[in-house]
Formats: sequence, structure tokens, C-alpha cells
Amino acid sequence: MSYDSGKCESVGAGELREPITIETYTDGKDNQGAPVIVWSELATVMAKVEWMTGDEVDSITRETNETQVNFWIRTIEAVNTKNRIVFDGDTFDIKGILLLGTKNMFSKIMTILVE
Repeated sequence: MSYDSGKCESVGAGELREPITIETYTDGKDNQGAPVIVWSELATVMAKVEWMTGDEVDSITRETNETQVNFWIRTIEAVNTKNRIVFDGDTFDIKGILLLGTKNMFSKIMTILVE
């Protein structure tokens, strides 16, 4: 995770209006004993959702035609880049987390839409 003094970017609690689910995975086995990933809910929270477009999208994402979305939430220490976010029926892989604000109260979670 990256840390910020809170002077660059911030979000107000009133802007957290969209429900998202953060999921974590464990390794499991299917009925035939083959390894599978099992996703389970870590937390459901309210978030600000920011769809990135044009100049806001980093050059790597632009070259691969991936959809980049940022989710702003109140910080949950257990969230990391091995988790994923489910929002409005879509799944997003977490690519990075930036802690913001006084005492790192908020997290900006940078994601890529899973196609």
C-alpha cells in the first residue's frame, strides 16, 4: 500500500454512496479434488466510484484497452491487492491501494474491470 499525507486527494464521507462488496479468496477443491479458487465476502461498504477516462487513464491501461475504475472507501486494513471488488454485477481486480487523509481514514482502490 502507498501512503499520502492527505493533501493531494481526498473524499468526504457524504460522497460514499455506492454499495460495493470486497471479496477475498481461499484455495479449495472441487468435487473431483482439483484445485479451485473460492471467493467469499470480506466486507460490504459504501464507496465513491470513479470511472477513469481519457488522460486520466495510465498509459499501460490505455494500450491494453482495460477499463480502470477507482473506488474510494473508509480504510479497511485487511484489504489488499489479492482481493477483488464486485460492483453493480461487475468484478474488478485490485491493482493498487492509496491511503489518504488524516490518519489514513480513506483508501483509494485502483482497479481494472474483469472482462
